Amino acid sequence: MFKSNEYKAYGSIRKMKVGGACGVILALSMMVMIANGNVSADEVKPTTPAITEVSKPAESPKTEAKADSKVEAKKEETVKPVESPNLDSAVEKAKSVGIKVTEKEKVGYDTEAEAKADEDKQVKEIDEKIAEKEQNIKEIQEAEKTNSKINADNKSAMEKAGLKHTGDYPKDKKTVDGYNAQAKKENAANEAKFKKDKLEAEKIKAKDKAIMEAKGLKFTGNYAQDQKTVDAWNKANAGKVIKSIQTGLTATANTTFEVISGGSKAVAPDYTANVIQGYARNTNLDASFDNVFLLDDKSGTIKIKVKNTTNGDVTLTFSNITPSAESGFIRSYVALWAGEDGGIGYGVFISAGAGEANGGGGVDGQSGGGASGAYRNDRQGWVKMVTVGVLTDSDNVSEVTVNDVDSNQVIDVSSLDGAKVTTGANISQNGNSFTANDSAQSQSTAGVLDSNGIGWSFEKGQKINFTFIHSNTSDTSYSIVGGVFGRASQKEVKEKPISIEKYNDPKYTPKPYVTIKPYVPVPEEKQVEVEYHKAYVKEVPVTPESPEPQKPQEPNKPSLPETGTASSMLGYVGTGILSILGLVGVKRKKEAE
Repeated sequence: MFKSNEYKAYGSIRKMKVGGACGVILALSMMVMIANGNVSADEVKPTTPAITEVSKPAESPKTEAKADSKVEAKKEETVKPVESPNLDSAVEKAKSVGIKVTEKEKVGYDTEAEAKADEDKQVKEIDEKIAEKEQNIKEIQEAEKTNSKINADNKSAMEKAGLKHTGDYPKDKKTVDGYNAQAKKENAANEAKFKKDKLEAEKIKAKDKAIMEAKGLKFTGNYAQDQKTVDAWNKANAGKVIKSIQTGLTATANTTFEVISGGSKAVAPDYTANVIQGYARNTNLDASFDNVFLLDDKSGTIKIKVKNTTNGDVTLTFSNITPSAESGFIRSYVALWAGEDGGIGYGVFISAGAGEANGGGGVDGQSGGGASGAYRNDRQGWVKMVTVGVLTDSDNVSEVTVNDVDSNQVIDVSSLDGAKVTTGANISQNGNSFTANDSAQSQSTAGVLDSNGIGWSFEKGQKINFTFIHSNTSDTSYSIVGGVFGRASQKEVKEKPISIEKYNDPKYTPKPYVTIKPYVPVPEEKQVEVEYHKAYVKEVPVTPESPEPQKPQEPNKPSLPETGTASSMLGYVGTGILSILGLVGVKRKKEAE
């Protein structure tokens, strides 16, 4: 590109009148045009005066410096990136499965095919690493899943057997081995017991069959059915008086109870009826609670005189009242009453102390009513045993009875040697020890010798002095209830009820052994790493040829048409200018004068 030459004309014009100044300006202008040779005549027309156009000077080309061929500017290599979604996808997948991914510097190739081949190779390598990592993850997951099932199965097997599962296989295996060893011993013992019980059941069946057939009854071998048959016969025949023998010792309406020593009469605690008759009030319905005595010492001895019976007074002694192992034990009570049929009923119970009931367990953990602190609102405890002493004033007593021996209770008797013993259907005897089976509880504290009673008959009347231990096999019994003497002690020969002994065909199921499985090894997590790089295609830059510098062009010289009048025209112009200058000078001289 050429920049036009700039021309400036400089001069000074003194202050003058308008006319003189214009002349001078005009003259100077014509001189400048002439001096620069810029006056040209484009065209000369014969009919009009020639006009000279002054053209603008042509722009001179700008001279640019030639580039030094020896010093070329360093140009960066241009690149063409290669689109590789497969590589990007492989990288992202590798990251997602936990592979450590490192991106390296880009690598250039001469051709796109080479670049694509490089990235395809990388994709293959990354895929192999992904497959390796995924396989490792799969193996870990499968091992953990297997172990989870093994753990659940082991836990179920152990807990089913009452064993504590820890999840530590060696420890659990030791526990299981100990259990299985003990189970083996128990199975051997239980099998031997099964064989023994089976023989015993067969003996009882033979005995029951003989009893029933003696009364003309059919024995079926089905205990429930046979018992219904026996009950029907007893209802129709038992109790019919054959003959009567007066032995005389029953309570009357005038019978009273007085403490001799070891305690005092007390107001019955609020829960007394609950422990004697049950929360449902369905046992010992003949009991009353007008005579309740509190022992001075909870495990001491209290003596109480039963006065005004049909055959003198009777002294009852209660001692060694013992709670169950897990019962609270604050105080001891004895309740006495006269039954409708002349029996002397007794009920022994204890207090577990004040406080809220919590449903059982612990030293103060019995169920029962809440407590406000007063002894009447104490919680009931659990009674295990009591020792009862019986001493008559009369020396003419030939019949002694202990009644209402409830389910699974035991009577251990002393000092009644020489008597003929009669037991109810639910009582089994072993020497001087009598045990009630698990049949329903008796209602006979009134003195009726029924299925849960024991009778001793002497050939002649005598003074009766004996003791017996009345105990519960259960650890959660709220009381011990029984009765002595009563109507049954009046010797009356009646049709005795028949009874058959309950039997159970024994069954033997070996205690199962416990089996647990070891855990499978879990592979270690592999630390997989992979490197990758992007590829590109190198493009060699094209160096353009340097353009030839342009020579400056001479400005076009204006020229007039060759009319043959150029010289004359210059002469005319010069003459005109000189004439003007002369006129101006004359005028100034006149003005000066």
